[in-house]
Amino acid sequence: VYAHPDDPVDMAEAQWRRLEQYTAASMLTGRRILVEFQTPAGFAIDDQYLPRMLGRAYERGVRPHWWKLPPIADERQWHQAAAVIDEFDPSCEGMLVLGQTAQPDDLNRALAAAASEPRVRGFAVGRAIFGAAVQAWLAGTAGDRQLIDDVAARYSATIASWQAARGVWR
Repeated sequence: VYAHPDDPVDMAEAQWRRLEQYTAASMLTGRRILVEFQTPAGFAIDDQYLPRMLGRAYERGVRPHWWKLPPIADERQWHQAAAVIDEFDPSCEGMLVLGQTAQPDDLNRALAAAASEPRVRGFAVGRAIFGAAVQAWLAGTAGDRQLIDDVAARYSATIASWQAARGVWR
């Protein structure tokens, strides 16, 4: 969901209703769901984005098993988000850090900040790992092997960054 606490009321209301429907369907069918929040174009992530979005979701009855959240390099926000989960849904499985199109240094800072919060279980990245490599491949400036090697190296580096932030060594 591309959403921000300051979205126009009509748009936000439509999105919340849809998320409420997904939550109800999940409960009725015994399916697990993951809700991913991303900020819409033109909106900045402020220092209360995570707790505000999760708080609003829980107030609306949205209770996913997992949250997939933007790469925010602010430990306090991750802890505040976990406090919201603890208050409204202590059985929530946890949070995952999105990669979006973050540059490696920015993603590493976000992973380090998120790793300090036990409810953050890991990351789910795509474009941050393969974006540049795929662009080069599509432009014809990189071959198949270079694409594979670049994606593998970026993914390995991201794993290593997460493990270092969590104090896990191979």
